[in-house]
Order: sequence, then C-alpha cells, then structure tokens
Amino acid sequence: MKSNSPKPGARLTSAEEAVSAADEAAELCDDDKYGEALEAFAHVLKYQSANETECDDLGLTRGHLLSNMAICCQHIGDWARMKKLTAELVEEGHPDGLCLHAVALHHGGNLDEALETISRAIDAAPNDPDCHQERAGILLARGDVDGAMNAFGMAVDIGADAEELLADDDLAALKTDPRVRELTQPRKPSKRALALPLFARLQAWSELFAKRGDLQFLDGKSEPVRAASAVQLTPGPAPASAAKAYPADAKRFADKAKRFAFAYRGKNDASVEGHLFLSLEGERAEVTLDDDPEAFFLEHDELGTGIATFSVRSRGRAPSILWSVEDRQTFASLEEYLTEGARRAFAYGGREPFGCWQQRPRATPLARMSVPRWTTDEALVRALTARGAKPDVAEELVNWLGKDVVLLLPREEQ
Repeated sequence: MKSNSPKPGARLTSAEEAVSAADEAAELCDDDKYGEALEAFAHVLKYQSANETECDDLGLTRGHLLSNMAICCQHIGDWARMKKLTAELVEEGHPDGLCLHAVALHHGGNLDEALETISRAIDAAPNDPDCHQERAGILLARGDVDGAMNAFGMAVDIGADAEELLADDDLAALKTDPRVRELTQPRKPSKRALALPLFARLQAWSELFAKRGDLQFLDGKSEPVRAASAVQLTPGPAPASAAKAYPADAKRFADKAKRFAFAYRGKNDASVEGHLFLSLEGERAEVTLDDDPEAFFLEHDELGTGIATFSVRSRGRAPSILWSVEDRQTFASLEEYLTEGARRAFAYGGREPFGCWQQRPRATPLARMSVPRWTTDEALVRALTARGAKPDVAEELVNWLGKDVVLLLPREEQ
C-alpha cells in the first residue's frame, strides 16, 4: 500500500502533508537518525513559517519544530546551531526553551551564562527534574561538586530515577560520591516503633519548624506573629459527638488539641508558603458528594486560599480523609494525612500547578533553602539536637519522616 506522505525533501503543498512529514522526522529520531531528522524538521519549518495559521490549526507550531530540532542538535553535538534554535525558543516563551538553551550554552563552553539560564528555568518550573539535572551538570563542569550533588538530589526528590541520571555523561563524576549512596539507597526501616503519639510528634516538628529564621509566621489574617506564637492550639478534647466524624486515630489527637494551626511564608522568597488549619470539632461542611456522604471540616481555610479539606463518612464505610473531590483520593487515617503533610512542610503554592501540599512533590521550594537530603541520619539527629530537640525526640523525628526531616533545618546552618 502506497504511503500518502511526501518523500523526504519533497515540496510540501498542504498543512496535512507538513504534519505527515513532521511525523516521519520523529520516526527518524526513534531510529537514532538525528542528523536526517534535523534536516527533515528544518524542511517542515520552512513550510510552517510561510503557512503558520494553517499549520497551527493542526497543532504543528513553530515552537514544536524548533524544540525537536534543538533536541536533534543535542544528540549530534551541534551546539552552535542548538544555541541559535533555543535562543528563538526562549524569545517565544516556549516552556522548554530556557532548559534547552542552558544545555546549548553549557556544552558550548558558556558556563556562567548557562548557570544563569538554568536558574531562570528552575524559577519558572521548580518541579521539572530535567532542569535540576542540567543544573547538576553545569555545576560539575564548574567544579562545584557540592552544588551539583544538591541539584542531583533535587532531581531525585522530584521523581527522577537516580540510575538514569547517573547514566548521563555529564554526571559521571558523581557515581563514586558516597553521598549518592546516602541519597539513593533505600532507607532501612527502624528496628523500633514510633514511641511518641502523633500529637507529640507534630508539636515537636512545628516547634522546631518555627525556629527557621528564613520564614515568617502568620496568624489567620496573614498578619506576622512571633515564632513563639507560630502554632495556635486549642486544647481538647473535641466534643464527644464529633468522634464519629473522623478516622479512629483522630480522637486521640483531639484529646490533646481540637484545633492545631499555623501558617508561614518565606521572608525573601514569595514561592515559599504553607499552612495547616486542622480542626477536629465535628463541624459539618457545606460540600457533599453525589454518593451522599456526611462531610465534616478537617481544615478551615482561614486564609481564603480556596482549599478546603473534609473528612468524609460514607454510608457503611469507615471515615476517610478526602482532599480531591475530582479523583476521590483519600487518606485512611489522620496519621497518614499529617505525616504526608509534614514531609512537605504543609507547603502551599497557589501560583504553581501543584497548589496544595497534598498534590506537591516533596521537593517544595523550601527544600532549596534546607540542608541537602543526602545528609546522614546521624548528622540530622545532631543538627536537630543543636536546635533544641531532645536527642530521643530528634531520633523520633528522623524515624518518622526520614530524609524529609531536612525541611526543619535551614541550609546555612548545615
């Protein structure tokens, strides 16, 4: 059966033919024929430039073609051409433009400009592991091994596979660094169970967190408060009638506090912010779901962020904590809910795709301001103790949160 696609290099006469030619160029990439693919994409780009509206309607945009051409250049090592292509992407505001431009600058020998560019890329997309991977490569090329390790750790924390990162020739020097082993090896489970109840752990966590000098703590009206007043706690117990509204372990927490709240923001970084407004008073929520459960507030949204979390008790089922009405994701217990929150410092970022902490990867912007995740457990316990925790409490926090306990420790105090 004859293909309707034009022959490579043949004159293109319609947007449909241009799309087919671009698809064939992509297949050349799949076959590792990047040189041929580059020229094929360039041929399509000429047609697209002269027939932009027609091609855009079919999803064949200039940015799409330029980024594919840049990636081809990366594979064949044509850094000069890649630099020109990615400069156009940056000018057009393409989402991958800054990261790809940093790659071209890096391998073209412009390390200072590459570092400045990748920093801009991370500011624009802090949860893109490719950006942190490229930053690690640039910093290694500059001789900053510690900085490269931190960027590597951020990429892994976001979700990049460590082994795949280490297969990158630019990061080969990290393979023998013992900190990589600390970061990537599965953490051995503690031989002892957690000794402190959930309330005591969260209280210890929040008291240490409030000692971070790079954060400003707020009341329910977004007004600054002293660190000593950062946690607003209403002693328990909650009304007996409220017990049925929540998972079973919530009652033990409510015996100590029926309300536990704090809010913070970065003093010098607007992207750093978070809050917890835990309420276990059994107040019914206004929102119900189509399967007609009883819904009770778990968090009161005191700052008006638009985020509300409910404990949902459906007919015939145990209470579970719901934070996503759309996909019905739930937590089975208050322990699970608050543990995941503490692992992310209850971070909230209304200006980012990941808005509330329940949806964020663990590498919140706060992680960039904290000690590296490759810090050993022993060093973390020492650091927490130096900040006022009793040694057994420090060990308990590391046992509870693992490497996520670094969010209690500002980087400058490493």
